[in-house]
Amino acid sequence: MKPRRRLRIYCPLLVVLIAVPALGGDSPGEPEPKPAANAEKQATPHDTLRVSYPFKFASESTYSAWVSRRADTLEAAATGAPGVPRRIELLLAAANRLLSSGTEHAATTRILAVEQDEMPDLDAVGNLIQRAESLLDRADQLIQQHNNDTADTDKESQTAQKVWRELSMRSATIRSFAMALHAYLLDTGSDGDAQSKRHAASKLSGLLESDSVPIASAARLWQALLRSDERDSSRALSIIGPVTAPPLVGSQPYRFFGAILRAKLLAKHRSPTLALAMLMRVEELVDAWFSGQRNRGQALRTSAFVRVEIMQDWAEALSQKKGYDQEVAWCQERILTLQEDWLTGEMPRLLRLSPAIPLLVQPKDLGVDDPKPVPKQPNDQ
Repeated sequence: MKPRRRLRIYCPLLVVLIAVPALGGDSPGEPEPKPAANAEKQATPHDTLRVSYPFKFASESTYSAWVSRRADTLEAAATGAPGVPRRIELLLAAANRLLSSGTEHAATTRILAVEQDEMPDLDAVGNLIQRAESLLDRADQLIQQHNNDTADTDKESQTAQKVWRELSMRSATIRSFAMALHAYLLDTGSDGDAQSKRHAASKLSGLLESDSVPIASAARLWQALLRSDERDSSRALSIIGPVTAPPLVGSQPYRFFGAILRAKLLAKHRSPTLALAMLMRVEELVDAWFSGQRNRGQALRTSAFVRVEIMQDWAEALSQKKGYDQEVAWCQERILTLQEDWLTGEMPRLLRLSPAIPLLVQPKDLGVDDPKPVPKQPNDQ
């Protein structure tokens, strides 16, 4: 896996600048900070730039623990479930929850190449994916046993056949995403891992035309991510496709992170100016892409973060050449402005890829109560 880097701050005094004005908070979650009355009071920032926590959670560790408990409750419910189809559904739901929620932090930090104080434990991520695959294996064994038992009989009704087909398709879909998550998040850069990424990308091809907008959108993002480290960027760019068209309901946040990936690829392989222009266009569409000002503000901040990274790399490349002093100075000026406006202050938060892959069954349809999260304390941000 390529090493991540911290966002470089050209001027150390920026950490004491006044926080940007609040963008609002009409959706649940942590509020944006209000401007400080005295900049000197923020000489020690309350927090640093990082990926936002899920609503109601105060740390990644508490969220990870909740995800594990949620999977435990679903797995326990499967043990005593009436009927094999219901047992399979709960096993698939447990695997789905682990992959969807348990990999959000690792996926977001990897895509954005952001390094923060609280980084994902990749060994724990690997164990989580392995546990999800074990749950899928148990579900598939039950499906295969049913198929063997009914192979020589026509007694099963069409309704029952439809139920079993749906369970089989759901298992295959979750497993394809599990392969993608494993190949991308646990990539070490070896030739074997490169082959695993290509194989996982091909497994997602069948999901690109899914009738489910979230499934098709997530498959497109993950397939592009798996192809993004290849020397020829054209394949990954073509998978992402145009990103400024109005998104379909259910395609967020996959379309947004696809735009982020497209900008990174354009900047690296084609032109930083194209990448920056595209991101500025995406920022104009954020209001239409996201409901709730909290998500909108975090999306704008995330785009600003990527713009800074692109301009930092661009300025470094130009500084190695003669006659580009003005261009380097322009980049540095824009970097300082973006950092002051978006990336410093009391609580700078980046948008979270949540869920990392779609939940194929909504929690309310499972009939199994979620474990309650540990409540935030008054001083939690």
